[in-house]
Amino acid sequence: MIRSYIDDVFNNILRINRKENRDAIPHSDVFFKEYTAATGIEPDLLVQIIAILRESHKILSFEILKEDKQRNVKKIEAYLDADLTTIRRLKHFFQDLLVEFYQEEYGKPLMVHQIIQELFPKIHIISNTPMGFIANKAIMLDEYEKLLEKNYNEYTEDFKEKKLLEILEEKGEFLDERVAAGMGKSLKPVAGEVVQKPEERGKRRAVDTNEFQEYDEKRSQVPVETLLRIYGVDFFYRVHLRKYDFDYLKQVIESGVINRKADLTKLKQMIQTVKENMERDTGLAEHMTELYRLDRTVSQAIHFARV
Repeated sequence: MIRSYIDDVFNNILRINRKENRDAIPHSDVFFKEYTAATGIEPDLLVQIIAILRESHKILSFEILKEDKQRNVKKIEAYLDADLTTIRRLKHFFQDLLVEFYQEEYGKPLMVHQIIQELFPKIHIISNTPMGFIANKAIMLDEYEKLLEKNYNEYTEDFKEKKLLEILEEKGEFLDERVAAGMGKSLKPVAGEVVQKPEERGKRRAVDTNEFQEYDEKRSQVPVETLLRIYGVDFFYRVHLRKYDFDYLKQVIESGVINRKADLTKLKQMIQTVKENMERDTGLAEHMTELYRLDRTVSQAIHFARV
């Protein structure tokens, strides 16, 4: 149960990070307000999910605004996909935006490193201003790029998944109980956590979020490589595993489009999870032959995969 909410929170952060404007990095105040309203999740449970994503190295966070109780100012954090490609793209965007914003504000063109050198000593003073927000993001994105380059092994998909599973081994049962207690009250199901009536159990699972609908529309219009670049392998796998598109996934793996060992290993793990849930998903029984074919294909691909 809790895994579905962890994945959903993560995918919401990814969705925002894909934007190409100054809203591409979610702020905790807005993110919490919108996500709790959409799902009915308790804020303290969302805090725990964010902490799990951070601890498993799936996301990075940094302080946008420091708490000031005397002025009734609450702490605001920013959330990032802990992916080097994402961080580099956002770094270039916010550095360019900082140069542009600085020139408009002060009427003089400077290089980004000159602007940061000038603003850094007073960043705490300007932190609650548009200039401060942009400068803070440009600085932290540069720092996180260096961090991931230096400690790349701690930010691979294999490492993240292993770390997440370790955390869930320790905390998952308690958090599952929290989710179960909330179902039928304020908590709404997210993608992958579909609450069914007894007579509906075993029917094909719903995939009805806006992002899934957007994906379905794009799927017939763009090549697989583009879908993977936009949505990432994790989302790609989950969509097609839930729709029992096992032969389609087999074709994609055989084509070599997905050839990183970490990505293939992730799919292998997800296939194992699908198998373990067979008793609770009676609709899966009709597709077991295709699932085992996919499993064999993935195992072979892992053997020949590049690191």
